[in-house]
Amino acid sequence: MSRGERIHPLRLQADAQQVVYLDFELTKKQFQNRYQNVVFEPYEWSPLFLRAEIDPENIETEDLSFEEFLNYSLEKAVAESNTKILIIDNLTYLRNETEKAKDALPLMKHLKQMKNKYNLSILAPGTYA
Repeated sequence: MSRGERIHPLRLQADAQQVVYLDFELTKKQFQNRYQNVVFEPYEWSPLFLRAEIDPENIETEDLSFEEFLNYSLEKAVAESNTKILIIDNLTYLRNETEKAKDALPLMKHLKQMKNKYNLSILAPGTYA
């Protein structure tokens, strides 16, 4: 999406677009190691691909709960980057028990509000035990 290149056998239906990838699992080095070319060199990402991670040691939430801080941070990343594509990896990080519908509902409502407000496409996979 960030390169605007076709991935065979799929058709390309949009120009290159900015993508915000929120990585809640991997460090920068782990991410780099995961994505290498065939001779183990780091993959060259498009300048339109923006990767962010949370440093749990440096979060200052003041009067916000951790979940409120994450919601605020998600929205700030989207608004400041003016992206239309948001990828959240991994959704279960954002809530303690995302696999339970009642616990996932506030997050889903917030993501839906953001989707409508910013005209977003959101990919938010989760890992379940």
